[in-house]
Amino acid sequence: MHGILEGLDMSKIAALQRVSPRTAAYHKNKIMEKYSLNNNHEFFQFMNLLRERW
Repeated sequence: MHGILEGLDMSKIAALQRVSPRTAAYHKNKIMEKYSLNNNHEFFQFMNLLRERW
């Protein structure tokens, strides 16, 4: 979550998590699907809400 909110791209986030970029993108897409987020703007709004509550 921190990498996304800091503006890192998928390859850098994947490297930090020690997974492939495809795996990182897969998990992002699964989150978007689970919470019915239709685009990156909605995804980032959702992530910011989580950060505020965390």
